[in-house]
Amino acid sequence: MECRKVLCAECATDWDGINYCDTCLGRRRVAMRSARRLPGWVALALGSALLLFAAARLMVWTVVFWARLL
Repeated sequence: MECRKVLCAECATDWDGINYCDTCLGRRRVAMRSARRLPGWVALALGSALLLFAAARLMVWTVVFWARLL
């Protein structure tokens, strides 16, 4: 807790094993929302595009392989 208030068990909210008051918990929530998420979304989009490309290549390769066998 950043403010060091003494709270009863009913008033405190447990987060990662630490009891926070409403004010400290509100500040922590705002800090979590304001974190930059763009690099994560870009990495997810690039990874998805790469997996889609690899799956398409594998499907085409499989069809060509089976066509040569028959």
